Amino acid sequence: MLLGGSIIEFIAILLAFFRAIFGFFLILFIPGYTLTLVLYPGKTEISVIERTGLSIVMSMGSVLLIVLFIDEVLAFNTTPVNIVCAVLIFSFLALCVWKTELILKKNFMQNVFPLRPSAVIIRSKSGDTDSREKESEEEGNNDDF
Repeated sequence: MLLGGSIIEFIAILLAFFRAIFGFFLILFIPGYTLTLVLYPGKTEISVIERTGLSIVMSMGSVLLIVLFIDEVLAFNTTPVNIVCAVLIFSFLALCVWKTELILKKNFMQNVFPLRPSAVIIRSKSGDTDSREKESEEEGNNDDF
């Protein structure tokens, strides 16, 4: 009888451990990672370290906004089940947007818009752009890394 009770306790502790690991990734990584995929769809646009850091920060903000949205706007109770469902739905929708962006970029957008809107460089209307470019080149040459 004692052996059966200890096995059940071990399984309960093991399940609690896996629940904590899954909750950590669900709250602090997955929503932000899907958002970074939407904002930077190419795998080489940002490094893995930058994508990981951005995903953690964006997850904190997005989960906070999701919880506020389901509580204040939708007037649902903020139970753990509701929060998990909302975060999973948000992440799934972000993945759908990312995949759609990749498909459109591959098939349609390349011919119509050769650059992504976020890749367009905004230049000032003043004629000082040449002097700024020369200054930035000189600063780049003087850097000793």
